[in-house]
Amino acid sequence: LSELYMKDIDNIIRKREEVLYYVRYVDDIFIILTSLAGKEDIEKYYLDLYNLFEAHYLKLKLANEDKGKCKLFSYTNSCSATIDYLGYTLSIQVEKEGFKTTFEIKNDKLEKYNRRINLAFERFNQTNKYNLRQAKRDLFDSLKFLSGNFSMTGGKSKIKYGIFYSNDLLDNEACLERLNKCMRAKKILLDDSVFESDESKKRCEERINKRIQKIDFYKNWVNKKMYSFKEERLKNIKKWLEKE
Repeated sequence: LSELYMKDIDNIIRKREEVLYYVRYVDDIFIILTSLAGKEDIEKYYLDLYNLFEAHYLKLKLANEDKGKCKLFSYTNSCSATIDYLGYTLSIQVEKEGFKTTFEIKNDKLEKYNRRINLAFERFNQTNKYNLRQAKRDLFDSLKFLSGNFSMTGGKSKIKYGIFYSNDLLDNEACLERLNKCMRAKKILLDDSVFESDESKKRCEERINKRIQKIDFYKNWVNKKMYSFKEERLKNIKKWLEKE
């Protein structure tokens, strides 16, 4: 419905002489202009767009407000800026030598990954005293789910999602190493009642940590590592990782 309703607005904007590039994904819009001939400044140009949308009973975000969701940039010979768009933070550099943009995972998306890593370890720490074997399986499957890639089931089996397919434009991989660091810094808390001695507990802890060290967000992104889980298992994993 949004595509049908926005068709006229899309065509009006694309036909403007100064519009070099225009793309819209539902309600996220990105526009690159060549120049503002006949316009006093970029703020007034945006106000013109604001009025165009109002004429179609729609309302744009206020420019440079609303936690950075709408930003206006005017580039000179040397300029740098950042903007969040469709799950990425775009770091834009404009210099005499040329124009460069790098893509990173945006901070709130990274925080979501970190929060889910925390939940995976919290679940293990709370449940290993009841069934250590199942708790380990849940932990490793959760970390594979967060760091890997999957194919959807049923008629959508050709559709893939996961760490690579949700962040395929990424060209600054340092954020993936930060996720590795977060995961590997987590403490596993084994319940004493499960073990016959401190030594057996220590050996178990070492084995678990060794397996955790082998899970790698960066390598799984680079290699497009695929995992396979049954549909019911995936539902359960998502359920405890999406808990608020």
